[in-house]
Amino acid sequence: MLLNDLWAKAQERAQGLDLRALVEAARDSTPDEIATAAQKADRKNYLQTTLGGAEAQQAFERIIAGNELQPINYLEIGAKRANAVARIAIRNPSGTQSGWASGFLISPRLLLTNHHVFGQKQDALQSEVQFNAELNVDGNPSVPSAFRCLPEEFFVSDQKLDFAVVAIEQTSFAGSEPLSLYGYLPLVGRTGKVVDGEWLTIVQHPNGELKQLCIRENQLIKRTEDVLWYSTDTLGGSSGSPVFNNAWEVVALHHSGVPEILNGRVQTIDGRNHDPDTDPDGVTIKWIANEGIRVSRIVASLKQTSSDHPLIKQAFTENVVARTPSATAFSMSAIARQPMTKGISMSSGAQTIHLAIHLDSNGRATLGATTEATASAGTQIERPRSTESDRWHYESFLERSGIPDLSAREGYKPDFLGSKVVVHLPQLSAALQDEAAPLLAATTKNKFELRYDGYTVVVNKYRRWAIYSAANVRASHRFANLSGRQDRWLTDPRISSKHQVGDYYYKANKFDRGHLTRREDMEYGGSSSEATARADETCYFTNATPQHSNFNQNKDLWQGIERFLLEESIQAGNYDSQIVTGPVLSEDDPVYDRDPDLQYPVQFWKVISTLRADKSLFSTAYLLDQSETIAQFGIESTEVPFGSYKTFQVPISEIERLTGLRFTAKVNGKDELLSKFDPLTKPRRQRRKGRGPLESVGVDAVPQTYLPLESVWNIVKD
Repeated sequence: MLLNDLWAKAQERAQGLDLRALVEAARDSTPDEIATAAQKADRKNYLQTTLGGAEAQQAFERIIAGNELQPINYLEIGAKRANAVARIAIRNPSGTQSGWASGFLISPRLLLTNHHVFGQKQDALQSEVQFNAELNVDGNPSVPSAFRCLPEEFFVSDQKLDFAVVAIEQTSFAGSEPLSLYGYLPLVGRTGKVVDGEWLTIVQHPNGELKQLCIRENQLIKRTEDVLWYSTDTLGGSSGSPVFNNAWEVVALHHSGVPEILNGRVQTIDGRNHDPDTDPDGVTIKWIANEGIRVSRIVASLKQTSSDHPLIKQAFTENVVARTPSATAFSMSAIARQPMTKGISMSSGAQTIHLAIHLDSNGRATLGATTEATASAGTQIERPRSTESDRWHYESFLERSGIPDLSAREGYKPDFLGSKVVVHLPQLSAALQDEAAPLLAATTKNKFELRYDGYTVVVNKYRRWAIYSAANVRASHRFANLSGRQDRWLTDPRISSKHQVGDYYYKANKFDRGHLTRREDMEYGGSSSEATARADETCYFTNATPQHSNFNQNKDLWQGIERFLLEESIQAGNYDSQIVTGPVLSEDDPVYDRDPDLQYPVQFWKVISTLRADKSLFSTAYLLDQSETIAQFGIESTEVPFGSYKTFQVPISEIERLTGLRFTAKVNGKDELLSKFDPLTKPRRQRRKGRGPLESVGVDAVPQTYLPLESVWNIVKD
């Protein structure tokens, strides 16, 4: 259906009505003055059925009086409803994008949009449905998740009512998000959800932009059997948006505006005749009102044509409670906006099924399941392998959204110091392998490694912090004044977002997003732009842990160790090193009230390997402890002295004990433990004891093998 035809039909339906006058009249009137007696009776009956008793009468009186006071949870409930609204990138069969639209989930697998968006199955085949294309609470763009349409599984399109329903794949192109994360908005077939003069809200992606809403000055002004007319602000790309009443119930599917006509020609906002050749999407049109298809008519049509299909049954409801969007359609209004994971296990015969429900900070629910034989270890249910079509969709989605495609990154190179000295990535113990966050497109050769430009990260899926971050560092080929720095922190789409800690954790407190692999360590390359791009790629949440800002911003000791070792004649003219760093993830770690289910680390370690002047391997380890400082001053204190953070040079074997990792190398063709090349493993005179308790390692005093560092000049190099 051409848009010009759509506007003409809207104008035809409005024939004989002065919509402009109706809009002006509604602006100064209450629903009690505008709505008919039949509408009021229908509205009251609907409220009585869904709410009941005195609550229904009170709600009815507020509505018809035009009382717009709302409880404070009105905004939070609206945010949850809006999760189900998506941006549609319309693509033709060749893959070329031809426009934008909006749509929303009406069941766990089905999306509702307009017939003029998806008129037939092939219109949906190459198009993408993008959720979470919006600004977060900090004003930064969130990372969208794109899903493929599956019209072969379910597709219904009605030209007269201008709606289309299509099945959506259950997992995003990147494999990182389940569709269930975004909830759905079942359709209520009963009439009485809204009366003339009542206020409406529309959630939309105008012109393909980030998600927006127009929350006031949107009144229902008139209706017919099929459509509602209202005064909501919309633009091209808003087609397919849900129109809500004040209870956040969907009352209509937005599909068109009613344009102003002068001498038979559609008018623009600057007083010209509209030219469809230069503005096919109608961005410049002057709208009198907007038109939406009534939900009651859509439900009636779907029940008549598709009521027996298993995917459509959950799209209909008469139950108000079930209309709260969530993975299982239960009310989530009382759930705290904090991530948490809870699990249960059920046994039957020879199998045990483990179920886990994860609730993220937006109250979104994700259901996971693993199955195992009762006498064997659990095996995660795998998603089918990606097809070439999946890959094409994913790459095009990344290109348009500005998210780098990381699939070709090589990550940490073990032979970075030369072919004769190969420092391997740390080996994970069996327990750590069980805790490592799996890649969503894991292979037999790489199950856990997140490979970036010059470094590699493995994440603990339970703690959601890195197990380690390993980097190749080159102190040469650096640039004095790099430009274009972008600390744009991103979620990595290659592992589930539920295994990562996002921006919410670091706002309005004394936590910094502490780089594990430092961006300064990656500022090298053949050109300044290459160095900047490599450094920018350290800004993934997988490479961050919360660190007190006083510690993270001090460059003298903890962040000066690498520079000291490279610059103080380990090997004249050699500026290469391999640095592995991470947090100590202890069972005794504290929690922060912003996320009481998440423990944050208080100790950090690093293992540095480089070459001596004789080209022999030199490896050394360090530990920083902030547990006493946080216990004494608190994470919010601004008076924390940097000296209170205890920094130690420790044996590599101690890092292995604390982390469960094993550090190895191949030197001159022979496999060795990295601790063999650690100067602290050599017999030495007894070192002085530390200056106080180090409770987080479970001893009453600093072990004698811990060498307290007051400056980098205390480091033992031989």
